[in-house]
Amino acid sequence: MATEKDVLLLRKDTPDDDHHHTTINPISPITTLKDFYDYVGVGRTQRLAWVVSFFTGYADYSELLLISIIIPTLRCHWDLSEDFEVGLSFALFGSYAAISWIVARTADKLGRKWVMVGNSVVLLVASLTAAIIDNKWVFLGTRLFTGAAVGANASVLIPYTVEVSPDGTRSRGPVLFNIGVVVALLSVNLQGLLFLDWLGYRGFIIILTLPLIAMTTVLLFMPESPRYLLVSRKRAELEGTLIWIAKTNGIILVPQHLDIRATELDLTITEKRGSLKEMFSPKIRRNVLALALFFFANIFMEFGLIVLLPLLFTSGFCGTSSRIGPEYKCATLSTADFTKLMMTSGAALLGIAGFLITMLRFGRLLPLRLGALLTALITVGFYFCVNEEFTLVVALGAKLLEAGANCILWITMSEMFPTTVRATVVGFINSVGKLGGVFGTCSVYFLFYKSTYGLITLFLVVQILGFIGTMIVNREGRDLELSDSTSEIR
Repeated sequence: MATEKDVLLLRKDTPDDDHHHTTINPISPITTLKDFYDYVGVGRTQRLAWVVSFFTGYADYSELLLISIIIPTLRCHWDLSEDFEVGLSFALFGSYAAISWIVARTADKLGRKWVMVGNSVVLLVASLTAAIIDNKWVFLGTRLFTGAAVGANASVLIPYTVEVSPDGTRSRGPVLFNIGVVVALLSVNLQGLLFLDWLGYRGFIIILTLPLIAMTTVLLFMPESPRYLLVSRKRAELEGTLIWIAKTNGIILVPQHLDIRATELDLTITEKRGSLKEMFSPKIRRNVLALALFFFANIFMEFGLIVLLPLLFTSGFCGTSSRIGPEYKCATLSTADFTKLMMTSGAALLGIAGFLITMLRFGRLLPLRLGALLTALITVGFYFCVNEEFTLVVALGAKLLEAGANCILWITMSEMFPTTVRATVVGFINSVGKLGGVFGTCSVYFLFYKSTYGLITLFLVVQILGFIGTMIVNREGRDLELSDSTSEIR
């Protein structure tokens, strides 16, 4: 295992009037980053990272959800064709799937912090451009950049929060990211109800862009991940970062006693950063591919529902005897439709809470497998679209299960894989997941007006495949110490 030696800290104990820091006698040398975080504990550094995680989930998914909320409005505003709507979804999720893995791999090679800052800036510029220029082709182009930036944000930010947190609190970053996603689901629908007709789609986009400004600003003041610096053999930067984290957490670290001997690390560790060979090495490839299969199914359901439910609510299909599909038409969301969408978002929050409670008691794998199985079973309910109320109940259950399992997955994949390829693996799994998003949303637009029951069958088959993926995973993440390379994995 990669270790760091001759670290000496001074711990606060009584107030110091000049600097609000205090010291006691030196403790025994700390030899690993795990010991460092255990000693420094949870402080401002971790809380700041978790706040950023929440707002990243909120801001990213606000941008992703935007398209489902304003598509009915844009359909009337620009007289959009079915093909153009498919193109919008493909641009958003296709760029997410294609680019996020590449950017995440860059974070393994060049560092986490500035990749996150760059992603946020790109997302901010793309959003403002879509709001300023009233043109459907410009809007289509901005969706390409939005998808790429959002995908990379999640793939880098969540591993980052895991790497800067003590072992007992590693799950908080992924959990807060997912809570931010749910708050975005609720907030975007509520803001759509309140502001979309009043401000128009351009004003609505500007409102959703405001959190991005705050998020980008905060990221500028975050430290680089010490684990990345360790495997990159950047000793001076690592020492400075540890000093900053300790000071921010209210602990005085004595620089002259900080002698982290990164030069003694295995030279091959640095060379393995972002390596595709390392990512698909025998020790981890089974779990990489299995989790990718599940995430494909999970995001297929997540984003499939995002575009399917507004269409079900506005088309009047439920309760009819049609076995094909409703008529394509210009129809905007009503107050009742927005209310139903917000209810499904609330179910996602309950799902996260319930699955977290299960995870604390039974570990990661059981709730992951249970969520995948029950999601497949509840999908059958969409066949019985007797009325909108029944469909809403099925949608609530599907959203609850999908969101809960999604949260557990982010925790699992962020702590299961080594530092050298952590962002690369998470980016790969995330990209495969968003291919599910592309497949799900495009399938809805292609099949909903042609064969709604054929679409539901496709949903069911994909969820069964996702359950199979969870059964292939063979490594429990709870109580695992973070590893820096595959050589440390047993």
